[in-house]
Amino acid sequence: MGIIEKIKSMFGMKSQTTQPPLPPSLPPITYEEVLEMKRKERQASQKPKDVIQFCIVGTYYRGADARDRVDCLNAGEKLHLRKDKRNRYSDTALRVYTEDEVWIGYVDDGHCSRIWNDMEGNECEAEFVRIEEYVDDYNYEEVVLYIAYYHIPHFEEKQREKAKKRKVDAALKDLQTPEGRMEPEDIDYKSLPREELQKMKKSALSKLRGRKKKEAEGEIPESGPVRELYEIQTANLEKLIQRIEEAL
Repeated sequence: MGIIEKIKSMFGMKSQTTQPPLPPSLPPITYEEVLEMKRKERQASQKPKDVIQFCIVGTYYRGADARDRVDCLNAGEKLHLRKDKRNRYSDTALRVYTEDEVWIGYVDDGHCSRIWNDMEGNECEAEFVRIEEYVDDYNYEEVVLYIAYYHIPHFEEKQREKAKKRKVDAALKDLQTPEGRMEPEDIDYKSLPREELQKMKKSALSKLRGRKKKEAEGEIPESGPVRELYEIQTANLEKLIQRIEEAL
């Protein structure tokens, strides 16, 4: 016993017990490891592009059998979506069934209309993905979400159609520029400076070539208002170029 301990014992003071050694600390995590963890979390939360993610709702009202069955769903398990045309609350209600024909609920209201309109018949397949649990900060209640995927049929083909439609819309928007609407007869081109005329001619020729290219690529329909607008504004550009050349 040391001197300090003897003095403490004489005055009835208790000596401090020695603390057990601290466990060795974990090695510091590197910045690259943090990025890798975030990347994996982001990949796990992202859904594929060719699916519509929805929640299975209304299971509570389907009874104990449905509640027990939905709690036993496994990731990747096949589900069946069927149109409920007699539903009095929604015109686009979709029932959700399991492979063993247990009606476990409905597709949530936020996605049932989109899936209904995309379906090619009265029934289609879906895939159960995962169960998410969290606490509602407002009501302080535990919330359980049953997440599933509806795989969009012919996804690549539909994406190509959407891309083509965007090109046509862009072409229509381009046709509605001021250069396309102007009437060449309303401008006295001889009064304009030569440099300004050359700029206008270059711009008009560029736009005319662009319109001809879009027509050759099939982005301008054969008939309809888009075709009529295209022909009118193309003729205006040709007149504009002719008047500028006369003024030069």
